[in-house]
Amino acid sequence: MTDIEVDPGRERLRAAWRALGRDGFYQDPEYGDLYEATTRHEAVRAIAWSGDAPVGFAQAIVFREGPKLVGSLGIHATIRHGPVFPKGGRRDDARALLEGLVEGLRPRVAYLRVYPGREDVPGPAFASAGFKRTAWLNYYVDLTGTEGEVLERVSKKRRYGIRKATDRGIAVREASSVADVREAHRLLAATHARVEFPLEPQAFFERAFERFHPRRLRVFLAELGGRPLATTVVAVDGTAAVNWFAGSELEPETSKLYPNDAVLWAAIRWARSQGLACFDMGGGGPPENLAGFVDFKRQFGGREIDVGQYTFVPSEWKLAVAGRGFELLRKIRGMRR
Repeated sequence: MTDIEVDPGRERLRAAWRALGRDGFYQDPEYGDLYEATTRHEAVRAIAWSGDAPVGFAQAIVFREGPKLVGSLGIHATIRHGPVFPKGGRRDDARALLEGLVEGLRPRVAYLRVYPGREDVPGPAFASAGFKRTAWLNYYVDLTGTEGEVLERVSKKRRYGIRKATDRGIAVREASSVADVREAHRLLAATHARVEFPLEPQAFFERAFERFHPRRLRVFLAELGGRPLATTVVAVDGTAAVNWFAGSELEPETSKLYPNDAVLWAAIRWARSQGLACFDMGGGGPPENLAGFVDFKRQFGGREIDVGQYTFVPSEWKLAVAGRGFELLRKIRGMRR
């Protein structure tokens, strides 16, 4: 029999995570702690137990967006690169874990969405727990082989940008202080404002840098004469480096310097130098949306994979109302997630 425990005590939470022997970034309880310490969002964890052994683990971040008066209509939950199961785990354990998590979140959210990434998740268990799968693309750059071989897989257009960035004086360096992280956040905020997408506060990135750098987090800055123009925040997730956040100035004169090409290529080179297996571009979206930044990502030679996304909707009417409400909020406040 599988027992489900939602939001266990700290010791049991850490013991379960250690027992599973995983080193993922997004399912590590410390990732959830980061959100709770620096934002108004919260982490909800569920563990599936078979006796004293954990047979499943899921950490969801519950995002509170919009005014409090809209209640659960302004709340949704996201699981990234999970849930986590032991190799050879049973489908029944997976279904029980998902159902237990859903039961805990049902009255609180408009929807729960899972982005499994490279995790090998049991699709039938999601279906039996009421989740619907839709296509979601991502791009994974294979880091095996020489640096020249990795570069050869990059598109001609992006190789041109990498070369021209160097020719035109762009230099990339790693952040080494909280002051550097603040510069990175400034660039991220500019990008998120342009695309009307919410961004975690500066304190979130400062705390992440203090806690995870240098082993599990690196921040890269592309500069011209010491002036930061583009950034990427890279998280180490198991055997992959993940393009977690990216941002830049968008001015006609700076775009011709190709700082985005330079900073992303520097991050890929760093990941390869660390012996990581692949560079995860951080999501591409649905197949019908391949323009803009998605097209930029796919040109770095990554393999396109439909990793899927799984969505559970507790109430269709609640989701419909939330959707209409958030369209209005986005117009008023420029907010989108």
